[in-house]
Amino acid sequence: NESGTVITQNTIDSTSFRGMFLAQESSASITSDTVKNLTSTSSGASGMYLSANLNGATISQNTINNILSSAASSGTASVSGIYMGRTVINSTVSRNLLKTIASTTSSGYGVRAIIVNTANATSNDVIANNIITDVYNYQDASSIYWTIGIDIDTSAGINVYYNSINLFGSHPGYSTNTTGGVATAIWVNATATTANLDIRDNLLMNSYDNTTPTGDKS
Repeated sequence: NESGTVITQNTIDSTSFRGMFLAQESSASITSDTVKNLTSTSSGASGMYLSANLNGATISQNTINNILSSAASSGTASVSGIYMGRTVINSTVSRNLLKTIASTTSSGYGVRAIIVNTANATSNDVIANNIITDVYNYQDASSIYWTIGIDIDTSAGINVYYNSINLFGSHPGYSTNTTGGVATAIWVNATATTANLDIRDNLLMNSYDNTTPTGDKS
């Protein structure tokens, strides 16, 4: 494993899958970088993809903007701004701006600004003071196709503090969906260990409107 990698003050523009990919690291630092204008046709597209086995990473003061995917992907494979994968532990994601994260397919697939999927019962991860805005998709009814700011999936030991999340706008959804879907600023999946989550002092704004069905919720 590598240790102490520093990635700072870089601009990654017009890539086609993942702006940054990191795995098998301890004490990595990704700060003051910009990832923008990603356009993908692949499942699992992400601005910053923290794949697996990261201990003590710092992801801070980055700008992740205009991350778009037309892939038929959903759930934890949805397009995302930041992905935190298996055994990403003792890490901090803070003071990042995530703006315009979208699934552009018109077949009803998922989108998340941040995915937390550590598969670890004692992750000890902190997600704090991030700004998330303009997240959208062609929403469908199942939770794997929802519009989500922060998605806490198969994880525990996750601390979510002082984030500002704004889901907004009128967006069409999947035409055959008659029961609506959900846009939610923070989503805790049933696979997460809720007894070991600390979520507080976040500012959550949600006026998202799926304009196709009448039963959508936000």
